Amino acid sequence: MSTIAEDLKNGIGASESAAVMGVSPWASPMDIYLTKIGEKETEVTEPMNWGTRLEAAIADEFAERNKVDLRRMGFRQHKDAPWFCGHLDRKVQGKNELVEIKTTGIWGRDEWGEEGTDNIPRHYIVQVQHYMRLTGYPIAHVAVLIGGNEYRQYLVEEDHELQQMIFDADMAFWHDHVLPRVPPQIDGSDAATAYILKKHPRETDGLREATEEEVILLGCLRNTIKEKKLTEDQLKDYQNQIKAAIGDAEGIFSNGNKVTWKRTKDSVKTDWSEVAGHLWGLIEAAGIQNGATLQALADKFTITKKGSRRFLPTFKD
Repeated sequence: MSTIAEDLKNGIGASESAAVMGVSPWASPMDIYLTKIGEKETEVTEPMNWGTRLEAAIADEFAERNKVDLRRMGFRQHKDAPWFCGHLDRKVQGKNELVEIKTTGIWGRDEWGEEGTDNIPRHYIVQVQHYMRLTGYPIAHVAVLIGGNEYRQYLVEEDHELQQMIFDADMAFWHDHVLPRVPPQIDGSDAATAYILKKHPRETDGLREATEEEVILLGCLRNTIKEKKLTEDQLKDYQNQIKAAIGDAEGIFSNGNKVTWKRTKDSVKTDWSEVAGHLWGLIEAAGIQNGATLQALADKFTITKKGSRRFLPTFKD
C-alpha cells in the first residue's frame, strides 16, 4: 500500500496548495518545491501522527451526530490535470458532500469560529476548496477535535473564484517550478536557508560589484536594518535573496555599500579537562615515557569544527 507522500510525489495535494498560496503555517513554497524534486523528506510530526490515529473516532462522531453513513475517499487525481490531486478523508454516503477530519491543540481554539459556519483557519479553507474543485462536490463538512475533548463541525460551500485561483496557482507552480526544477522565489523560510547553503557552501570567487537588481535588494536590506520597521520574516527574505544572488562569490558591493557572505575558518578545540584526567591516569599507572604519548592523547580529544558562511552587511551610513 502506498503512503500519502508517495501518492503526492507526482502532484500537488490540498495541504500543499495552502503552502503554494502562501497561507500554510507549516510549510513554504520552497518546502513544497524541495519535496517534489526529492531534496527534502516529508516529516511526520507528533501532531500529524495523532491526527491520523484519531481520524476514525472523529469520523464516527460526525456520522453519529448527523445520522449519516460515511465512506472513505482516499487518493484522487483530477481527470484533466493529474498533477492536481489529494488525499480526501470521507464523503457522506449517497450525497456529493465531503467530510474532512481535523485535530488541533487547545492553543488553536480561537482560530475556529462559530460552529456551523465556514469560519475556519484559512489554510483549511484552501484545502477544502481544493478538494471540492478536485471532486466537483459543492459542499464540504469539516469536523474538528480541539484539545482532545471539544468536538465542533463546520460547513464550507464551493467558491468557484477561489477554486480557480488555487488551480491556477498550483498549475503555475507545477509547470514553472517543479517540472523544470526552477526554485520558487527565495524567501525567509528555513527550507530556503538550507537550500542556499547547500548550493553555495563556501565562496570561490572574490568580491564583485552588485548588479542593478542586487542594488535594489541591498537597499531593501539596508532600510530594514536601519529603520527596523519590517518584520523579522521580511528581513530573512531579503537576506536569503541576497545570499542566493551572491552565490559562490565572496559578496557584492555598490556605491560604498557592501555585503559579504564568507565561510569562517574551521575552529579546533581540545577538551583539556579530558586530557588532564586521562594523563593523570597514565601517570599513576605507568608514567610518561615521551612526548608522543601526550600528543596522541591530545589528538584523541581534539575536534575540528568546520567553519560556516557568515552573512555580514556593511553600509556607509
